[in-house]
Amino acid sequence: MSQKATAAKGYPSPTHVWVDLSAKHRAQAIYLMAQLAFNFVEAQAITIYQEKSHVTVNSSEDSPRSS
Repeated sequence: MSQKATAAKGYPSPTHVWVDLSAKHRAQAIYLMAQLAFNFVEAQAITIYQEKSHVTVNSSEDSPRSS
């Protein structure tokens, strides 16, 4: 009863839209996608940095061991 994922009826596929874009609009779309990717990576790096600043590292001598 599984169906193959398809685009919603009535909407063109991204390939058809891309072909119809002018060179200027293609360049703008590429720039915006690159900016989106950069912002995503930057946000991930900031999150990791903030998480690391909240973590304290215990040496093996400080942590109790269960026997």
